[in-house]
Formats: sequence, structure tokens, C-alpha cells
Amino acid sequence: MEKQNEGSDSLLRKKDAALFAWPWENLGNYKYLSYGPFLAKVIYSMYWKENIEEDIWCLHILILCALRGLVHQLWSTYSNMLYLVRTRRVSQEGIGFEQIDNEWHWDNFLILQAIVGSFAYLNFPSLANLPLWDVRGFISCLILHIGISEPLYYWMHKILHSPHLFPLYHWQHHESKITHPFTAGHATFLEHLLLCVVVGIPTLGIAFIGYGSIIVMYSYILAFDFLRCLGHSNVEIFPHGFYQRVPLLRYIIYCPTYHSLHHQDMKTNFCLFMPLYDFLGNTLNTDSWNLQKEISSRTNERAPDFVFLAHIVDIMSSMHTPFLFRSFSSVPFSTRLFLLPLWPFAFLVVLSMWLKSKVLLISFYNIRGKLNQSWVVPRAGFQYFLPFAAEGINNLIEEAILRADKLGVKVISLAALNKNEALNGGGTLFVNKHPNLKVRVVHGNTLTAAVILNEIPRYVNEVFLTGATSKLGRAIALYLARRRVRVLYIFYFLVIFPVISLNFFYQEPTIVFDGENYQLWAVRMETYLEALDLWEAVEEDYDVLPLPNNPTMAQIKSHKEKKTRKSKAKATLFAGVSATIFTRVMTLKSAKEIWDYLKGEYTGDERVRGMKVLDLIREFELQKMKESETVKEYSDRLLGIVNKVRLLGTKFKDSRIVEKILVTVPEKYEVSITTLENTKDLSKITLAELLNTLQAQEQRRLMRQDGMVEGALAANHKTQSKGNNVKKNYPPCQHCGKKGHPPFKCWKRPDAKCKICNQLGHEAVICKGKYQKHEADAQVANEEEEDHLFVATILSTKKSDFWLIDSGCTNHMTYDRNLFKEFTSIGNKKVRIGNGDYILAKGKGTVAIPTNSGTKKISDVLYVPDIDQNLLSVGQLMEKGFKVSFEDKYCFIYDATGLEILRVKMRGKNFSFDPTEDEEWSQKNLLSAGNSPTEDICENKVRKKLSIFQKMQFWKKVDKSQGKMQMKLKNEPTYFINNHEMQQNTEVNSIHCKSKDQLADLRTKSLPVKGLQGTNSEFAASKARRSMLTQSTERFMKIQREAPADCQKFLVQVTKYQGAKHCKTWILGKWATPREQSWAPSGTHFYQFVVPPVIPFRRDCTYGKLAAMRLPKDVTGLGTCEYTMGRGVVHACHAGGLVHLLEGWTHHEVGAIDVDRIDVVWEAALKHGLKPLYNSR
Repeated sequence: MEKQNEGSDSLLRKKDAALFAWPWENLGNYKYLSYGPFLAKVIYSMYWKENIEEDIWCLHILILCALRGLVHQLWSTYSNMLYLVRTRRVSQEGIGFEQIDNEWHWDNFLILQAIVGSFAYLNFPSLANLPLWDVRGFISCLILHIGISEPLYYWMHKILHSPHLFPLYHWQHHESKITHPFTAGHATFLEHLLLCVVVGIPTLGIAFIGYGSIIVMYSYILAFDFLRCLGHSNVEIFPHGFYQRVPLLRYIIYCPTYHSLHHQDMKTNFCLFMPLYDFLGNTLNTDSWNLQKEISSRTNERAPDFVFLAHIVDIMSSMHTPFLFRSFSSVPFSTRLFLLPLWPFAFLVVLSMWLKSKVLLISFYNIRGKLNQSWVVPRAGFQYFLPFAAEGINNLIEEAILRADKLGVKVISLAALNKNEALNGGGTLFVNKHPNLKVRVVHGNTLTAAVILNEIPRYVNEVFLTGATSKLGRAIALYLARRRVRVLYIFYFLVIFPVISLNFFYQEPTIVFDGENYQLWAVRMETYLEALDLWEAVEEDYDVLPLPNNPTMAQIKSHKEKKTRKSKAKATLFAGVSATIFTRVMTLKSAKEIWDYLKGEYTGDERVRGMKVLDLIREFELQKMKESETVKEYSDRLLGIVNKVRLLGTKFKDSRIVEKILVTVPEKYEVSITTLENTKDLSKITLAELLNTLQAQEQRRLMRQDGMVEGALAANHKTQSKGNNVKKNYPPCQHCGKKGHPPFKCWKRPDAKCKICNQLGHEAVICKGKYQKHEADAQVANEEEEDHLFVATILSTKKSDFWLIDSGCTNHMTYDRNLFKEFTSIGNKKVRIGNGDYILAKGKGTVAIPTNSGTKKISDVLYVPDIDQNLLSVGQLMEKGFKVSFEDKYCFIYDATGLEILRVKMRGKNFSFDPTEDEEWSQKNLLSAGNSPTEDICENKVRKKLSIFQKMQFWKKVDKSQGKMQMKLKNEPTYFINNHEMQQNTEVNSIHCKSKDQLADLRTKSLPVKGLQGTNSEFAASKARRSMLTQSTERFMKIQREAPADCQKFLVQVTKYQGAKHCKTWILGKWATPREQSWAPSGTHFYQFVVPPVIPFRRDCTYGKLAAMRLPKDVTGLGTCEYTMGRGVVHACHAGGLVHLLEGWTHHEVGAIDVDRIDVVWEAALKHGLKPLYNSR
């Protein structure tokens, strides 16, 4: 301790020597304000006096200082380009942080010489009138330098090495053991004053003798700095032949090796630039030229023991490298103002490296005799997000691994994006491709997980985890579950790569072939396969050749694409046929075999097709338009037949369809046909023109038709009145006082008799007793005639697939017999409509409605063929326990528990929906329980609070080992997979399966979802989101199964950030937005393993840094900070590879993290002196 104090006192005494310190030493970066007067004088002369001649010397001083600083910076860049100069470095040691800090203010001499130059100008007026060039000045300057400056510097330098002066002054320059261009400027104030004399003798001397010139002045000063940087560059730039061919050059110009020897022994090689004076002074190191020959002809470099393969995070961080700004790279990265003007240049450089570049060596350090290097893949983070760049990046990583293997590197560790799961499976791709690798490939994530886990305090019993599940997320979740810590898990499939690189494959053919209309199905299926880029696999049954030995990445990709395309095409065809057809083709091996079989089976030969054509033409000729049909309905019927003919390969002209329509339409269209005959040539009229003409007449007739009553559904039956009911400008009625109708049609005329109450004075439509009648009718179950009253809210003159929610209808009704899955004839049942008339209901049963997410069922539906609108009865819904409300232009239907199961938006003045297009009421994950009233309308949503489930009568506990609902069902069995045990107010996500096969498939395979890539349709996007959720759920379940049985309940999947709004420990593996962070409660601590780090938006929360460890103290030559890490701190994946090296482990660490090794790696790291930045344990 006393010796250390004595050393510190000695150092202080040395710094107290006269003229040791710089006058502006305490100003820091404010020293650059010294240039302010020069700049102000130049601006004043240029823009105020408009005459720069008087103050041109200030401009010359500023330009010279800028150029001299640039010379030093360019030499610094060159000497730090390790990927270019690594074999020609004189000293193989690295420059550490201590030397960088000592040389931080290397440019002090520029300020000093600017001040000295200004004094020289003010005291010697002859300097103001220097010519641009004088050759005599160049020769004179050279003579003065060789004759005076060189020997003067030699003797002054030698004196500074004397025992008396060296401890006081020159020791500061020699504390830099490894020379660098900035070392040239690192000296005391006194030494640079003496250097000003050395520089001033030639420059001022030629001015005094009248030979001075501006070019000579610039050339000498810049050449002086250039040669000083050359000598301190630590990189041998001269080939040995340079001195061997002209031996005299050994005494005229020195080399970096020559001056580096001076810094090593400090007893020889004192000259400025010319070794001649060392030769004359007998101070020439005789090993100088032999060493120069050895270094300049060196071809092999020392092989590193360990390599950390990094990448560029973003454009700004690309400038955080030693060969650009050594001082900036020696501190943690942060965005600085001086970087902004350089951003465009850096961006162009990064893009140019995309064309042709290799992995670069950027830094190195030594630890316990082992050389550790950092290589960088010249790709920025945004390039990893481009799907077409993935192969090129993998090729660069593969080349780096093979190069390391060739050099004899023991361990290579991959940085964050270089080991991404979607890119190369965490390094698995390279290990599998090259099984004989000697270098150990390590992703280092085992130590990363250990660092994060050991930062979490022991008292924490619940954490919220986000991110991918491939490596870190999975390992952290399993480790915490073993510690009985509850893990709320939300993750995203392939979170590092956005949608553009998701490997989606989702096959949902638009039509399923059930044995009928093969030609129509074939056309649609062929188009569908072409859209998915799968038709090639159907059209050509090509063979997928096996991969050759040591295949390239392109060959692997092509092999995988061909193999996958065949499988996808086959799967698509399987999904596009019914179960009956599937049993016939399931044994076929390829998509082409399936396609050819179906074509031969259902198309037949020429004779069969000819017979089908004749049958269709006969059917076409027999068609005739009905009086009740519209033009569109009739034309569609004809075109349906014609298209079938055309699909069978027979030509059928539109002119025949035109002729058919002209001779078969009813008499009411005679006027339009006559007009066409008089104005046009019917042989040339097109089908579209004819249909437009007829539809126009039809529309005009409908506008004049009787019976348009707003708010009533017209029932198309034979007994319906056809009187004129168009409102006209009638005077006030004498019976009711209202306008718009004649007195004889008034509902309140005295002679009107109600058909409901049999009273005079009003019509049935306004009878007050009809509501009591409804209730009475509903209670009569066995009467021969059962009345069902309905009042609709839309005017319609044609059939509609929409379902109308009707508050006046007593029963669900439909006109479409094909919708019934179960049907029972009910005899003579009558339905009374709004005007009091009756129509027949011919049956009753369960309706199956096809929707985008499957077939839904509605029970107790009447079959009424004479209506033209499907009806959902509000009364029947409420009778079965549903709740109906109308709010904000929406109709909401809830089940008995208050769970919303249907939401219909108001259309015009009614609530109607088409389940095949506007399916807002049914999602894919729905349940249908046997004794639940919900079954009557749709399948109930399952992702709700468990408190709801506990209130529902039909809910039974799930056997988690089997996943089967233990309850009685009316229809097919329903299976569930629950992600954790049911706890009140806990959010769960159950998966609905219709069969054991589907359950087994979900447990073992991920849902295929690719064909949606690049689509803009909302439907496709919805399918993609559902597919991602299913894949995420499947991955979560896989992780859950990895945990011990008694620990699985501690793994809980949530699908929204709101699910963790009470948890105060968040582990972020995905970048969190301000909105996502806002769900965290006050006092939350955010741990993170995402690059770039999360921006801290919450002031009431704390944020941890990226997982990192501090290197041992015996590290030497480290002078660069890793991204935002502090000095001597490296990313945990870097440290993980280093531990792998120091322990001598011989296995690869790729792919999934071995959870059992987390503690092993952690203990090994601590054993070797690596220290965590934070440790709560």
C-alpha cells in the first residue's frame, strides 16, 4: 500500500514539472473554442468587409489544422483496419482503454501550432504576401530540413531521454507501448514547443530569404505530419525490396518498424525521419532492417483461439468501430450529433458491401495467452428482415465458420441475429451440413439465460415473458417453472422476422368436390393451385433428386422447395374433396396421380362426354321463363347449363342463348323485344345488351308495382293482394285524419272487420289484441292449425340468403329446403303474415348454415316455401334463454351467462346478416355443448374468464391428460386442450377439436399456413392471425410438456399484454411498444434479451440492460466497447463462447438450450472470473 502511494506521489511530481501540462487541459472539449477567433475573423472579412485578403492567414490556419487532423484520422483508420493489415502489424498486441484515454487529447498540438502561426504572421509581415509557388522555396525548405531540423530534433530527442529529463517529460510519450498515429501527438506542452521550432525553421526560413510560397508551406507541414503518423502507425507499409534495391534509402527515410523499436528499447533510433543521424550518432539499432524484412514478408497470422461473430445493428452503430473513430468506439454506443451528417455516407457503404463483401476482423484481445477476435458480418439489422437476403447472410456465416475451422479456431460464438431460429436454427444448419467441423459452434444463449435468471430476485413468484419460444424464451420458462415461479407467457411465431418472412401455408379450397360438377371444380381448383404456385407439381410428376455431398445453400433451398411443393399440392387436393372421394384417392402417392384419377373417373371418354352434352342441350331447349322469375334468375339458369356444356369441351355460342331468351320470355317483355327488333339487328345483339334491356324494363315495372309497404316483408304466395298501394297526394282521411291513402282503404273505417278479434272498426294490422293472441298461440301445442305471426323489417321482391332478426316473428323460418340437416313434415300448419293472410309451413327441423368457419346449426326452424327471407325469431331466442338487445345500430345476442355470441350491424332499417360473408358472430374456436341453449344459435366462444365457465351449468372439468370433455353430447364429440389448471379470473385459451384425430394432429404438428403470404384480403389476414395463434399455442404446449408434471401448472399462456397487468416482473424477448409497456403496473422492472434494447418509456418503472458479463481483469489489448455495453463488458452470448473455450468443452452448443446446463455454465463463468453486472442471488 505504501509503495502504491509512493508511485502516485511520484506521478504527481512528474506532472508538476514546468511546462508539462497544457494550458487548456482542464477545458476538455471546450478547448476547440480556441478556433473561434480565427473563424469569426474569416466570416467577418468575407461577409462584412467583403475583403478576405487582409485576413487570409486565418483561413489558411483553419484549413491547415483541418487537413492535419484529417491526415491523422486517415492514418488511424488505416492502422485499425485489422482485416487489411493484420499480417503486417509490427506489434501484435492490442491497444487497451488506458492508452486510448491517455491519447484522448492527441490534437492539442494543432491548437498550439495555430496560435504560434498567428503570432508569426503578426510579427513577420512578409508572411502576408507569399506567392502561390516558388521552386526555389521547395529546394531551400528541403535543405533547411535536412541540414538543421533533422539534426536539431535528433539531439533534442536524445536529451529528452536523459535520466534527468525523461522522468519529467518524455515518459508520457513512451507510456504508449503500442504505437498509433495518435501517439505522434501525445506529448507534453514543452516537447511540442520544441517541435514548433523544428517545424518553423524550414517554413519561416524560406520566407525570410524570400523564397517562401503557400504550396511549399502546406506541403511541408502536411508531409511532416504524414511521416510522423507513418512512423507511429505500427503497420509496415514498405516492402523489403524497397530498401533492398536502393540500400541508400535505409538512411534517408525510416519505416514503422524502425520507430517501433525505439519505443521498445528507448536507447536507439532517435531520428526524426532520417536514420542517417542515428548512424552518425552510433544509435542505429542493427536489427531494424532484418525485422522490417520479416514483418513486410509475413504472410501468416496467428490463429485466434476464439471468434465472436457479430453483426451491424443499425446504420448509426456501423460507425461505432475502431477504424472509423477509435475514441468513439472505446465508449458505449450512443447517438451523437457528429454522426448525423455521416449517416448517408454510412448507409451507402453498408449497401455497397451488400454487393461483394466478406466477414471482417474488427477487434481482438488476449486472455491468459489465448487470442480472441471479433469478426463482423457486414450486414445491418434491417437486412436480416429481408427474406431474399437470408441465403446470402447464411452463406457469409457459413464461410466464416469454415474459415475459422481452417485456421484452427477452437470456438466460434454467434451473435444475436446470426443465430436466429428462422435463419439457421440457432446454428444447427451449419453443424448438420458440416458434421466434421473441428471448431465448436456456440450460440452462447445458455449463459444468456443464466444471466437473466440470476438477475431475478428469489422472492419473485410470478413473471411475464414475451418473445419467441425457440431458445431463450423456452429455457427461461422451463427453468422458472422448475423453481415454482408462475410464468405468464405471451409469444409470437418467428418474432424476429415479420410477416414477410413467415413460412405460412394455409390450404382452404373455395369449393369441395363431392362427386358432382367435376368440370366446375376442376377449373376452380386449377386456378387455386396456380395462385399458390403449386400447379407445376400437379401438371408434372417430377422426381426430387437427393442432395449431393456438401450441397450449397442454393441446392438445399431448391431441394426443399421442390419437395415441399409436391406435398402441399397433394395436401391441397386432399382438402378439396369430400370424405367419400378422399377414401378413393388417399392411397395415391402424388398430386398428379390424384388429379388424373379424378379426371378419368368423372370426365369419362368422348362417348360419355357426348352423351352428357346431348342431355344438357336437351335440358337447355326445354327451359322456359316463369312468370314469377326475374331476368337474372332465368339467365343464370340458362348460363349454368351452357357453362356445363362448355366445360365438357363443346362450343356453345352466346347467340343461341340470345335466341333462346327472345322466344321464351313472358309476354310482359314483348315491348322491349319489339323495340330491339325495330332499332337493332337481332342477329348481332350481344347477350349482355339483351339482358340489360330486359332488366331495365323489369326494374321500371317493379317501381310501379303495387304492394310496396315500407317495413314489411312481402310473402310471394298465390293469394296475396295485388292492389295499387302507392302513396299519392290524397286529402286527409275522414276516418283517421291522416294523408296518403283513400278513405275506402283506411284501416280505421267503420265497416272494416278485424280477423283477429272479429270486431268492427279496424283492420287486423292495428289490432291491439294481437299480442295476447301471440301468447295464446304459443301455448297451444297440439292444435291442428298452429299460427305463426311474423312482421319483417325489409322490403324484398326476391329470395335472399340473408337471415333477418325479426322481433315480430314467433318462430325461426326459412324458405330453403336444402338448409335442413334434420327435417320432419308437420302437416297442415299455417303461418299468419302481417296483412292477416295465411301461408303454409310444410315442415320443421334443424337447419345447417354454411359459414366461413364451418357449419352452424339452428334448431326448431319452420320450412315456409312461400316466404323469400330467412327469419330468426327474437321471441324464440328469448324463450330458449338468450338475451337480445339493440344498441348503437347493433343487435346483440347473449347466452344465459351474458356471453356475447352474435353481433349484427344494422343495414338500412333492419338487422340482417349473411353468414357466408359478414360472419361477425362466429369464430373458429367455439364450443357447442349438449345441454347448452347456445347450441341452437352457434358455438360459444371459449376464450373468456374462468369465472364465467364456473357459472355455466354445462361446463365440466377437462381431463388434462386426455383433453376430453367428460359430458354427454347430442352431436359429434368435442375435445379440448387446456393450457393450465382452471383458476378463477385467470385467462386461458382452449383449443376446440371435433375428433380425436384432430386432437392428436394438433398435439404433434403445427398448423400449415403458407399460401396467405403477400395477400391483402382481410379474410386471408384473419386466417393468418388464427394460424399464428394456433402455432404459438402448439409451441407453448410443447414447452409445457417438457416441464415436469408437477411444474406444468406454473406455465400459463396469455394472448394479450392486459393479462399481465398485475405482474411486476417482465422479461422482454420482443420489442415492447409504449402501449404494451403501459399495461405494466407501477414499479415494474423490465428484464430484456431483445436487440436493439427497449426504449424506457415508463418513468415509474425500471429497465435492465441486455444480458452481459464483465470480462476478467487479466484481459489485455481490449480497446473497443460492444455496442451499448460498458468497457470490459461483453454480451452474454460472447461470454458464453469464451466460457466454452476456457472450459475446453468439445461439444457444439446449437439449437435449443439444454436447461439442465444453465447452472453448469453459470458456475463455470464465475469460476473463470467473469462477473455479472447485476446479481440478486
